[in-house]
Amino acid sequence: MTVPEHDVTIQRQFTEIIIGTGIENASRHHKIYNRLLYHRFEEIIDNAFYRLKALMDKHEWKALITGFIQHGAKTPYIWQLPDEFRRYAAHKISLPFAKEMLWFEWIEIELMMQRPAERRTKKLPWDRAAALSPTARIKRLAYPVYDKADDSQLETKRGEYPVLVYLEMDTDRVMYQPITPFMYAVLKKLKKGAAPKNAVKEVAGAYGENPGDVAAIIRPVLEQFYMAG
Repeated sequence: MTVPEHDVTIQRQFTEIIIGTGIENASRHHKIYNRLLYHRFEEIIDNAFYRLKALMDKHEWKALITGFIQHGAKTPYIWQLPDEFRRYAAHKISLPFAKEMLWFEWIEIELMMQRPAERRTKKLPWDRAAALSPTARIKRLAYPVYDKADDSQLETKRGEYPVLVYLEMDTDRVMYQPITPFMYAVLKKLKKGAAPKNAVKEVAGAYGENPGDVAAIIRPVLEQFYMAG
C-alpha cells in the first residue's frame, strides 16, 4: 500500500523533531516532547556511565548524547540502550581509556541482567572442555578501569591489565578479579572450548615453562574460577 505524500511529510517532520534537527520550527508541544526524550536518554546514559561522565567536559558529554539521539537507537529494550551508546561513543571520546571504561561500565549492567549461574557441584573436568560461565567475561585492558579508587590518575597507568569479571552466585553482585597474562591466555583457550589440560600445556609451552610444574600451581586457581562463575 502506497503511503500518501502528506503522511510521509508529517512522519519526516516528526522524526526531525524527535532527533532535534527540526526543533527550531517545531511547535511548543513538540519542543516539550523533544526535551522529554532527551532527558530520558540522558538519565539512562548518565546512570550507566557515571564514572566516565565525571571525567569529561559536561558540554562534550551533552553533545555526545544529542549526537546519539540523532544517530538513532535500534534496541527496543531500555537496559540495552547503554550498549548502543557505548558502540556509538567509543571512538568519539579523546580520553585514551574511554573505550575500556565504556566496556567495563556496560559489562556490569549486562552481567546484572543475566540469570545467575547455577552452582557447580562437580570438579573442573581437566581432560574435557570446560567453558567459562555465561556470567563471566575476560578482557585484556590497557588501563585498570576496574579499579574505582581514583579515576583521576587513570591516564598515567597505561600497561597490561587482564581481568576476569563475573556475576557472583551468592550475592548477584558483579565482581572483578585481576589476573596474570598467563591466566588470561589459559582462560581465553577455555572460552574457545579447550580442555584445561591442553590449554595449560599450550600456554606453558609459549611461556617456556614446564607444563607439569605449571599445572600443579594453576589447577587449584582454575578450580576457583570454574566455581566462581
